[in-house]
Amino acid sequence: MSTRAIRAIRGEASLLPVESQESSDDDEDDDDVAPSKSAFASIAFDDDDDSFNSSQEESEDNVKQSDLEKDNDSYNDLKQEQSVSDAESEEEDFDALISEFQLQDAKENSLPSAQSAVPKSPFQLILRDIDVRNMDIEWSLRVALREGAHETSAATTRQRRMLLFGPARDGWPRPPRHVGGGMGMKKYTDLDNKDIPWPYNAETSTNSSARWFQFTYSDTYQQECNDYETIQSSGDFHALVWFVIHHPYNCPALLQLSRVLYQTNHSSDGLAFLRRCLWVYESSALHSFTREHLNGNMGLMDAEQAENQTFFAAMFKLVQVAHVAGLYQTAFAVSRFILSLDPLRDPMGVLLSLDSFCLATNAATDAKWLIDLVDSNSLHIYYKVTAEEVISCELQCLPNWAFSYALAKFRLYQDDDESEELKLEANAALQDAIKKFPTIVLRLLQANGVDAMGRSFRRDWKTVLDSHRNHANQVVKLWNDASDAANLQAFNLVCKIFIKQHSQLWSSDDVLDFMYNNLVAVMEADPSSSMPLSPNAALRRYAAADPANYDNSFPQLPQEANIVDPGLIAHAMNVDPNRGRFLRRGRRDNANHEDELDMFAAGMAQRGMLGQFMQEIDPDFPLLEVFLRSFLPWNRVAGVPPP
Repeated sequence: MSTRAIRAIRGEASLLPVESQESSDDDEDDDDVAPSKSAFASIAFDDDDDSFNSSQEESEDNVKQSDLEKDNDSYNDLKQEQSVSDAESEEEDFDALISEFQLQDAKENSLPSAQSAVPKSPFQLILRDIDVRNMDIEWSLRVALREGAHETSAATTRQRRMLLFGPARDGWPRPPRHVGGGMGMKKYTDLDNKDIPWPYNAETSTNSSARWFQFTYSDTYQQECNDYETIQSSGDFHALVWFVIHHPYNCPALLQLSRVLYQTNHSSDGLAFLRRCLWVYESSALHSFTREHLNGNMGLMDAEQAENQTFFAAMFKLVQVAHVAGLYQTAFAVSRFILSLDPLRDPMGVLLSLDSFCLATNAATDAKWLIDLVDSNSLHIYYKVTAEEVISCELQCLPNWAFSYALAKFRLYQDDDESEELKLEANAALQDAIKKFPTIVLRLLQANGVDAMGRSFRRDWKTVLDSHRNHANQVVKLWNDASDAANLQAFNLVCKIFIKQHSQLWSSDDVLDFMYNNLVAVMEADPSSSMPLSPNAALRRYAAADPANYDNSFPQLPQEANIVDPGLIAHAMNVDPNRGRFLRRGRRDNANHEDELDMFAAGMAQRGMLGQFMQEIDPDFPLLEVFLRSFLPWNRVAGVPPP
């Protein structure tokens, strides 16, 4: 290895002198110019002398060639010896470089670092081995239809790491930044004197190491959101569509329009507006927002802040859409991402369905992920009763996670050549779940249509269930006497969602055998000797959960009540930020807010619904229209005082 290369690896500047180019230039000039003969040369020699000189030169060349052939063997030997010595010296150089770098690393590790490394999140297991392509619902749909399932280019991979929910569609100009009247994002930590939400401010493992992200609204965007609230309070769908036409990047309006379209059987248009809403959020986010999560660092987001609420709601809507469409990989991936943003509070209630999506993918890696998440004991459910009383519990305090944990172990047992150790672990997990929540078994079997009075050579359900039913009734009576009514209400709500989400997962014949054998083992062990504890009070965190959010279908309006105009929706699908203003803004200088519904009234008047025309001309109308309307004496330009 040359000295220059070694110095380049060591990071040293080359101190070799630069050769002058004058000598080389002179040599090139000498080679190009042919030697000129003297005028007397042709006179001094005749033809015989020329022939003699040529023969003599040929003989000398032959002698030189023979000498060179004799020296070829010795030259090759010298060359081989030199190559061997060069290789040995090169290895010595590499060994010296490696030892130098090791010594340098040891010195750096011994010294206190000025800037500590970014701490890893204790919740990094949530996003372990996640495939970001599954978060794009359109990509998952193409994979399900066997179209365009392979995208392996480097540009596509980089784009998916920046835009997790998919790239922009054609005709979507980039939304404005915060300085241009749009949204932005800021990052802060506990050292920035910000209010860290509970329970993160009480957790020593997350208090000082977490990096919090928050969307920020510009003044223009905040005013647009205020205008949307006026439209929303009116309850008029067409006014909402006109607002989206004029404000194509207002995320609360886009999400609300998507919800209405899904309830009116316009799912394709609803998905387009939902995708645009998520794309606007990702375009406004910092690049480190997704990088913090994909690298396993602790990047969190407060779902209770007003600027972040719509983002969480849009992601949860995407989970619902994927669930209805049967795209469980997308529902599973997006649910994990939502949970990673606020894992200790679970603002959207994804823990009530995350295990169901995990098992519905029928992937052994996902089942292993569920088992590892429960065994890590990194997630807890927190509930604050009062300022002084705080209740928390593990994941297996939720009945759905207790039974899913056992089912995941049973699936690993089936995939691992029926290992006896995994079988014992699966049986122990299911028996523990049956003892904790005895009322779940009867409801699961009833949802799957199992004949509780039937008997066969394989399964005698009548004998086993009669004994189990008596034990379950005793447990319910004990819970009613010892537990708070709010705790039982929250527990019954969680069980209702669990039965709705998981009933199909427990309907196969081998799973029913798994359930029956362990139910027999529990009954033979006399479960009445040790009654289970009442449901944990931390389940009251999910007391406000809506079971309709976990259905596999969207409620539909009657066909005769369909209020959607396809032409108007097509107009809203076309994104044009420079379009003329369709709705007149309210008066900003009115301190008493007397004209709060002025924009809504202007929109209604424009469509002739109030029986009168506008008295003011919006200056954002086309110039020719403003000029022609100004001729009418009852019209005036907004913002221009009358003469």
